[in-house]
Amino acid sequence: LVQFERAGAAATDRLPKNLDVYARRLLARYEELAARGVLFRSEPRAMEAGGVAFREVQFEGPDSTNIVLLELLDKQLAQPAYSLAGYAAVGPVVTVVADASAEEAFYVNLLGLDRVASGLLA
Repeated sequence: LVQFERAGAAATDRLPKNLDVYARRLLARYEELAARGVLFRSEPRAMEAGGVAFREVQFEGPDSTNIVLLELLDKQLAQPAYSLAGYAAVGPVVTVVADASAEEAFYVNLLGLDRVASGLLA
């Protein structure tokens, strides 16, 4: 078991840094979260990578994990299934945190995602 220290980590440190969450209508999600007190690292910005146009914004989540909200701008691409709050589930994520209940509350209460499984081994 390895526990990473994210606070103060350099960009080149080897440790989990980002959790990408797809968001529908990113600018509206940004305004909603800002109104709830979320402090963002920057304003939302549009860009392209690998021929895919998207908009993103970043903020600090639980245990200093960088949360990246992404909106696919090319509506021809397959869109994920979104929660009623406008967020889509993320892929498998393994986290080591000091307070698992607080982390779950962040994703369930703030982003409106459902916990699908816990402690799942395959």
